[in-house]
Amino acid sequence: MGVTAAAISRWESGRIPDEDIRKKITDFGNVTDEWLLRGEAPPDQAHQLREFAPEDYSATLTDIETIFLTEVITNVIEVIKARRLKLTAAQEARLIVKVYDDCRAAHEHPSNIHVEKILLLRD
Repeated sequence: MGVTAAAISRWESGRIPDEDIRKKITDFGNVTDEWLLRGEAPPDQAHQLREFAPEDYSATLTDIETIFLTEVITNVIEVIKARRLKLTAAQEARLIVKVYDDCRAAHEHPSNIHVEKILLLRD
């Protein structure tokens, strides 16, 4: 998203990101601005936010793994937007994990083609 560690530290200390950054975060996380700022979800979206609980997972990634995962996430988001898919956060997370696992197992660099292949199997 093009932010520094210092910016993230300021947000964790209570400063609110500007509107453009919040938009990127909410789009990426498939959450509302209300949820991001106050932890409040509209009633019709409350169930979607509970489907995936990041606190259930713990991992320490190397720099290379972080770059690899970032590329997978970027490809998944590009395909989701290009196909105008409406996925829940849990569905997006499962897709990211599937692409990540498949690319790692095949020792291949992640691409939109991997995402499309998995989506074709899903359809």
